Amino acid sequence: MPDGALYFPGISGGLDGLVSNVTELTQKLASLPFDQIGADLQKIVRNVSDLTGRPELKQTLQGAAATLASTQDLVLNVDADATPLLRRLPEFAASLQQTIDRSSKLIASADAS
Repeated sequence: MPDGALYFPGISGGLDGLVSNVTELTQKLASLPFDQIGADLQKIVRNVSDLTGRPELKQTLQGAAATLASTQDLVLNVDADATPLLRRLPEFAASLQQTIDRSSKLIASADAS
């Protein structure tokens, strides 16, 4: 840079292009229906507030919570009751197999006689 002068590169289109872009953006913003958007948002907030303030919703949620708690209790009880039975299942299966084997031998010996 000769003589310590600063050089700023130019923008293609110059100031006219910048003004044109700003004008286009302003027109697009002006065409948005802000009043309608605001009114719609107010309706949505009012409807959500009405819905969440109803006693039926509170009762439904309390009922769902109670049902979930009962279901959890049932599962815990079934698990507690089933665990000893499941531990003995191999013993039951072995005993059943022995009974089947003995029955088969008895039937075979009766057929042979």
